[in-house]
Amino acid sequence: MSEQNKTVGTVGWVDLTVDDAEGLRDFYSAVVGWEPEGLSMGDYDDYSMKAEGGAAVAGVCHAR
Repeated sequence: MSEQNKTVGTVGWVDLTVDDAEGLRDFYSAVVGWEPEGLSMGDYDDYSMKAEGGAAVAGVCHAR
């Protein structure tokens, strides 16, 4: 775990595998303020979600 994620109450990492990855990506962007970064899976993207400060805190993946 990075030094950035050792603060109490800070998300360390969560992977979410869902049917609607784009919808969940957009939800967390709007509600929590996380910025998505696409990760190519060949013919589609999964997403790394970054918190304020640029720390990656979650993965949003397509259920395939």
